Amino acid sequence: NEAANAAALVEKICQEWDVSPSDVEDYDPEQDEAVIFAYGRIFSKQDPALTILVNAVANYFNGKTIISYTGNYRQNRGSNRSYRKQLKVVATAGNQLQIEIYTDYLLEIMEKLSVKHKQETPDLPLQYKNNFRKGFASRIAARLREMKEQQEKEGRPETQEEALVVINKNTSQQKTVN
Repeated sequence: NEAANAAALVEKICQEWDVSPSDVEDYDPEQDEAVIFAYGRIFSKQDPALTILVNAVANYFNGKTIISYTGNYRQNRGSNRSYRKQLKVVATAGNQLQIEIYTDYLLEIMEKLSVKHKQETPDLPLQYKNNFRKGFASRIAARLREMKEQQEKEGRPETQEEALVVINKNTSQQKTVN
């Protein structure tokens, strides 16, 4: 029954993300290549909580984040209206989906908790929600760093990967991304 449940879950996730199960099965992590993908909307003013969270998740999965300018930045340096920015992630193709799904999940939780907490305490100042979001993102970032360090010391018991295997995989993926 567990195998049937797992197969059904894989099928459901593949349909959600418009990926065929054969694409997943043929994946070879040794041949993984780096990809750059945009995360979030184009912005003129940065959302610190979003940036902290995306950066933390990308780092956990051996990726990097950059802020890319759109529009003609060089020609219109003096005017903020002539260009916008967008957060982009550089990661291996195999980690892109993990980064997107995990970040989406954490952002959803962060928004729900910030709204709930503000509703429970309506006398808080207006900026409280943004401060709550930044604090949440910073705590998650610290926890993801701790988890990665722990995995590199002790391995991943859930997948029976030893620490040296984890370190080698992380190093290989970081090298590809760089």
